[in-house]
Amino acid sequence: MCLFSGTKIENFPLIYKNQKCFLVFLTKNTYLRCRNQAIMQQNKSHNTRIGWIVTLVGAAMLLLFFLLFYPYHLRHREQTMLFLLNRDWIRETYLNLEHGGAVRLVGDFLQQFFYYIGAGPVIVAALLTMLGVLWFKIVQRATLLIRGRSWHTLSYVIAVLVTIWETGRECRPEYPLASTLQVVGWSALVLIALQFKERSMAAWAAGIGIIAGCWLFDYELLPQSRLYGWPDRIAEHQMALDVEASLGHWDKVEALTAEDRDYNIDIYYRNLALAQQDKLPETLMTRPQNGSDGLFIPVDEQGNYFLFAAAGEAWWAVGDLTMAEHATLLGQIFSPRKRGSRCMKRLAEISLAKGDRAAADKYLRMLKQSIVHRPWTLNHIPEEADHTTVRNPETMEQPKDTLRLAGEVRLYLRSTLDNHPDQAMALQYLLCYDLLYKDLLSFTSDVQHYGCPCNVRLYEEAMLVVMASRPEMREAWQPLVRHETYEDFEAFNQALIDGQGHLDKIQSRFGETYWFYLRKK
Repeated sequence: MCLFSGTKIENFPLIYKNQKCFLVFLTKNTYLRCRNQAIMQQNKSHNTRIGWIVTLVGAAMLLLFFLLFYPYHLRHREQTMLFLLNRDWIRETYLNLEHGGAVRLVGDFLQQFFYYIGAGPVIVAALLTMLGVLWFKIVQRATLLIRGRSWHTLSYVIAVLVTIWETGRECRPEYPLASTLQVVGWSALVLIALQFKERSMAAWAAGIGIIAGCWLFDYELLPQSRLYGWPDRIAEHQMALDVEASLGHWDKVEALTAEDRDYNIDIYYRNLALAQQDKLPETLMTRPQNGSDGLFIPVDEQGNYFLFAAAGEAWWAVGDLTMAEHATLLGQIFSPRKRGSRCMKRLAEISLAKGDRAAADKYLRMLKQSIVHRPWTLNHIPEEADHTTVRNPETMEQPKDTLRLAGEVRLYLRSTLDNHPDQAMALQYLLCYDLLYKDLLSFTSDVQHYGCPCNVRLYEEAMLVVMASRPEMREAWQPLVRHETYEDFEAFNQALIDGQGHLDKIQSRFGETYWFYLRKK
């Protein structure tokens, strides 16, 4: 019989007199040790699998969010910066900085690839996933030093919260990618410091790492980019309009504006997209308008770089190179980086269209040193392109410069038509501007001077209103108006009389006519 039966294993004496009891003890001890190791290994494998599942699911969610629900602010961010693969430029812009030059260099290098569809979401999702993994390791290591064992639940919670926080900051359109890189870098330094086994050494190493990170990275980026952010669906929608318009995807712009919104930028881009497809007069009264501001964005002290760059699109479309260049330059100057690929490409196109090769070569030389914009540049250098996609300088060159005053939209359009009578877009915008402004006197003058397309219902309705008050115009305009338009005009007047002037009673039938628009206040 064993003398030590019922005694705990750890209470066995060091020297055993009974060999049989010693063998039983050794067998039990070995079994328990192997079982504990197996359980620990099983728990470790289980935690590892959970960690991989959480990481992959989180990365997929981040990728889908930025790819499907919030992609355009990343592409807009690329349009407001320009990275040149030039040794002198890199040294002057990044390497000569007192601190943070390396993280800015890497951030801008990666950010230029946001130009490609899907590249921005992949890069941002990868960095945010890396940040979450780092903070999971940080909390796991910190709880191990404090409690003696890791706290997995707390590690997951804090890692998710930190990732959500940085994701919100990444949703801001002006947020530099270098800021996310510096947060990742600081987190990596803290994790390295926590590898010390003693708490005091780990605390000192973490403090030194944070201080070193202020020099290695850039502590100025944090306050400049704010400490918080969140998704803004309205801003994302407006940046989608701006990005697609800058790329000339007018069918996508029209699709994005299918839902009527009251924002002026939506009305502006919808009208511009319809005008690019020669459908503006036919649809002008069928969609909500904001007066004449729906055709041109004012370029004044109340604007910002986003509105200035957008304003240049309409002036470029109508062929007023002076106003297009003015608005684009303001968009460039007031942008966060003071340089951007979108504005620089448009300035190069304007300079080529004006015949100013010196200015065009300046912009094209810079764009040619960009990795992502080099193909576009080669396609716009007449000597190197197989076919040029820019406008013909001979047809777009402005023969004279004039002093421009803010708000003289009609004067600019008339000047463009005087220089280039074949600019159908300018005529389309001029007549629609007159009608939205309810200036029938100017409309009459412009039709007499520049002509008017035939079989356009909007113009016919305006002509009937003019002929009703000016009988002398009937001889010239009556043949231009179709018979059904005459009949509808008579029906409108009769319905207005029957309804005693109440527009709500005739809106269902005549709400999309210019006559109804004139009556509205």
